[in-house]
Amino acid sequence: ELWYPLIGLENCEYIIFQNLEVVNSRGRGIRVLYSDHITIRDIWLHHLGDAGVEGVTCGYLTIENCRIWKSNLVNDEDGPWYEDFMWSGAVSCYGDEESSGPASHDIVVRGNEIFQNYGEGINMEGHNDGVVIENNTVWDSWAPAIHFPNSKNILIQRNLLYHTNDPEFLREGQPSCGIAFLNEVPPTKPGTIRDITVINNLVMGYYNNIAIWEDERGDEAETIENVLIANNTLLDAHSNTNKTESIFILNTDIKNIRIENNIILQEDNTGIFGYCAADSGVSFSHNLWWPGYPPHNIRSKNDVFRNALIFRSGLTGPGLLTPDYFKIGANSPAIGAGKILPEVTEDFSGRARTGTPAIGAFEYDVPINISQNNNYDKFIEIYPNPVFDKFNVAINNNEHHIYTLNLFDINGRLVMKKLTNDNENNVVVFDVRSITSGVYVLNVLRDDKIQTNKKIIIE
Repeated sequence: ELWYPLIGLENCEYIIFQNLEVVNSRGRGIRVLYSDHITIRDIWLHHLGDAGVEGVTCGYLTIENCRIWKSNLVNDEDGPWYEDFMWSGAVSCYGDEESSGPASHDIVVRGNEIFQNYGEGINMEGHNDGVVIENNTVWDSWAPAIHFPNSKNILIQRNLLYHTNDPEFLREGQPSCGIAFLNEVPPTKPGTIRDITVINNLVMGYYNNIAIWEDERGDEAETIENVLIANNTLLDAHSNTNKTESIFILNTDIKNIRIENNIILQEDNTGIFGYCAADSGVSFSHNLWWPGYPPHNIRSKNDVFRNALIFRSGLTGPGLLTPDYFKIGANSPAIGAGKILPEVTEDFSGRARTGTPAIGAFEYDVPINISQNNNYDKFIEIYPNPVFDKFNVAINNNEHHIYTLNLFDINGRLVMKKLTNDNENNVVVFDVRSITSGVYVLNVLRDDKIQTNKKIIIE
């Protein structure tokens, strides 16, 4: 029957559903209503009329390691179940939609693959309090990949989100949004969006990679406040008809929105870096923009305007993009150029962000485990090693090259960096007296090509 779920839980507690396949529902796949401590794990949900998993006014709901695709078929104009303007998210959760009453709370959406859906990917529809959305891969959703109107206390981290511009999943001819903040009025009822943390995400190919705006009926909506958008890597916002923006902020009632330590590459010429119509309430700092310069009201004196040297290696088709595509190279200007943020202690891979962090979702992944003499330049001498106070790097070559010398700790954090020209038989001195004893790696590049990764022992 229309909208009914294949699996429905109401007024239940402490139930785990796992290792199932849920398919061909005319309505929802799994619906959890007025229930607490429910786990949906390792389930395939596909070809569903409405949401894959829907939680309504529930608490401690965990949805993890599921694959959800071809949901919300009511929104497929060419399908047999089409209903005009009726859709939800592949994963959807909300409080009481008839009033501003009880909220859904303590929701975890983790490690899922969500793709080719005719609605949102992950849709926190309204009145959610306490949500963690992490380690998910979402691609080719017709509506925003992650969408959360009228909710608070949300952490969105380490997600891979991308749109391949597949015509079947374009909305009015365009890719959808990546991460969308939106205050809406009924059916979810307006409410304050607040205390939102968006960190270490990889986002590519959306009409807006991140968008914040107010519903067109927004005279009833409230504020968006206390938002941190940091250490994300945003690539190539895309439009099929006009110019678009990687970061889009429409004039709305916003307070204390910080956009910091993000890499924004807009090498797709259908888009620009960003647009911000807010007069106040939003600040930008320590972001890397390439190529060119963003509008004055979204840049800062601490920004970097150089090529981030993103790997961009591997396939980018549906289901093929991996996080490695977004990693930074050994000579990236993003390394050590970020701002120390207490809210961002790790990178996308879980590597600790100690010292001055990199801009973007990744710290540099120094290849410590390769042979330390791999491609070793015979003109380079490093001595003494082990070292107590200072060590020398001698470059003896009559040819002209530029050498970059990066000293990393064992966690891949940049500790010290030096540049030198070898045409005068230079000796570069590293004073390590202020550095904690331990094992380090000296990464030597000649003309931006790795020559060696030499283990240095500081005693």
